[in-house]
Amino acid sequence: MRLQQNGRALAGHELSVRTLLSHLLRRINLMLDLHMDLRPAPFEVHQLLTVAESIEDDRKGLSWFDWTRYSARQRQEMTLGGVLGPWVLSGDLAPLIPWLTLGQWLHVGKNATMGMGGYQLVDHSGNQAT
Repeated sequence: MRLQQNGRALAGHELSVRTLLSHLLRRINLMLDLHMDLRPAPFEVHQLLTVAESIEDDRKGLSWFDWTRYSARQRQEMTLGGVLGPWVLSGDLAPLIPWLTLGQWLHVGKNATMGMGGYQLVDHSGNQAT
C-alpha cells in the first residue's frame, strides 16, 4: 500500500489510521459518484475521521517494499513501492468496519488500479474478518 501526502510516499512509521481512512473514504466516495451517481456519499467523513483518531495502532510490522514492472507505454521498467506487512488496529472499530471491509475490494492509495493497496482484515484470533 502506498499512501502519499503532499506528493511524498509515507513510510510505515508515518502512517496513521486517520490517513488510511481519509484515503479510503476518498476512494469510496469517487467510486460511488462515478459508478452509481450517488451524491453525497452515505457517510459523514468528519465523524468517521474523529473515530479513526481514537483507534490505537501498531505499525511495527510494516516495512517498505519496492518492486518493478515493465511499462509497455513508457517502454521502461518502473519501480513501485509501498508498505507491506501487518498493521494492528485496536479500539472501537465498529463504525469503521463497513468502510474498511469495502476497502479490501477497492484497494487504497497510489496505483490501486494496478493492484496495489490491497489489504485483508483479520480478527484478533487470526481468522479472516467478515
